[in-house]
Amino acid sequence: MKPKPIFNATARLTPREKTVAALVCVGDKAAADALAISVATYRCHLRHVRKKLGVTSRAGVLLALVLSPDCPMAIRTR
Repeated sequence: MKPKPIFNATARLTPREKTVAALVCVGDKAAADALAISVATYRCHLRHVRKKLGVTSRAGVLLALVLSPDCPMAIRTR
């Protein structure tokens, strides 16, 4: 039997919001370029992600991702 995850705040995020959150480490300009959106739009998406996760910082977003059971391994190994 698989243990139940203790923390799964990212379950509330849409696939696009998970992508936005995963790019939090690379900086606004690089993240916006990767998503083919403006920096202002990226920041708006990130603000919604922070609100859904109940965190106030980019570090909080990253922590929520790392603690989530569906975290991409690329994030955990950095």
